[in-house]
Amino acid sequence: MRSRTTAVIGAVLLAATLAGCSSGGGDHTKETPVNPGVTQPPGTAASAPAGVLGRPVVLSGGLEVTTDAELLPVFTGVLASTPNGQVNAASLSGGALPARVRISVTNRGDAPFDLSHVFVREVVGTTSGGVAAYTDWASVKEKKLAGLVAPGATGEGTVSYSVPPTVASGFRITIAVLDGAGTPSDVVVNGSLPAPPV
Repeated sequence: MRSRTTAVIGAVLLAATLAGCSSGGGDHTKETPVNPGVTQPPGTAASAPAGVLGRPVVLSGGLEVTTDAELLPVFTGVLASTPNGQVNAASLSGGALPARVRISVTNRGDAPFDLSHVFVREVVGTTSGGVAAYTDWASVKEKKLAGLVAPGATGEGTVSYSVPPTVASGFRITIAVLDGAGTPSDVVVNGSLPAPPV
C-alpha cells in the first residue's frame, strides 16, 4: 500500500513538473526583472542633488554646476531673413517658446575636468506635463559643452529647446555629469520661463 501511494505521489509530481516546463512554450531559465521597464541609471532624478535656476549645485569632487534658462527672441518675417540669435516664428508650433539652457561648471577640484562629460538629459514639465524638444536652429549659435576646465576656472555651454507652454510654466531640467569612470551623477534644476514679450 505504501509503495503504491509513493508511486502515485511521484507520478503527480512528475506530471506537474512537466506541465510547468511546457506551459507558455518559453524559456523558463531566465529571471524576470523585478521592475520591468524601469531603466533608471545610477544618479538619476530620484536621488539627484536638486537646485533652482541660477544657483550652483555642488557635487562631490569639487564641481559646481549652475543652470539657467532664457527666452530667445522671435522674428516674424521671411525665414531666410531671420537675424542671427533669433528664431523665426514659422519654425514654432503650438505656442511653443524658443529657449536657451546655459550650463556653467566651476571646477573647485584639483584636476582638470572635461566639459564634454556634461549633457542635458531632459527638460520636462512639472505642473502640466509635456517635454521640451531639443532644436538646432540655424540662426542660433550654440556654445558646445567641450574642452578642459582647469582647477579654479569655469566653463560653459548652451543648448536650445522648443518649449511647449505646458512646460514653460514649470519644468525640471536634468543634467548628467559623468565622472572619470563614466558614471553619471545627475543634477535636477527646477524653474520656469518668463512670459514672452507682447
